[in-house]
Amino acid sequence: LDEKVSLLRTHGITKDPSQFNSKSHGDWYYEQQSLGYNYRLTDIQAALGISQLKRLDSFVLKRKQIAEFYLQNLDQKITPKQLSDTNSSWHLFVIQVSNRQKIYQRLKNSGIQPQIHYIPVNSQPFYNCKTPQNCEIFYEQCLSLPIYYDLTMEQCEQVVSCINHD
Repeated sequence: LDEKVSLLRTHGITKDPSQFNSKSHGDWYYEQQSLGYNYRLTDIQAALGISQLKRLDSFVLKRKQIAEFYLQNLDQKITPKQLSDTNSSWHLFVIQVSNRQKIYQRLKNSGIQPQIHYIPVNSQPFYNCKTPQNCEIFYEQCLSLPIYYDLTMEQCEQVVSCINHD
């Protein structure tokens, strides 16, 4: 019952390799094994969220500064397209690279935590259907770079150095 409830509260997703139906793609890998929900917000978390709204503008500004640094300093062939008619808060900064595993490991070895967003939902065991090829190609090449309020410019330079190394 505990395992089932834990699975349901996280959208039916598990990161436990012993529970996987398929072979793991790396330490970012997860599987959605049932249709779950997001039952994780407490009253205290909601109150904290409301108080954080007062700092939202500064959070967004910092993310925009980091994104601009990445856009100006990453090799052009791997940066995301910047749309002129948008006002992104840069929740994620996702690039596409042909050698994702190598760059992912280089970043991790340098103390930088990249992430993979997202594994195609229709390839998850719960859905049990074939992923369209374009989704799979994107998944195999996508890499999310660190972009958060406390990230320093020195850390951003380290990220760029690890990626532009090739």
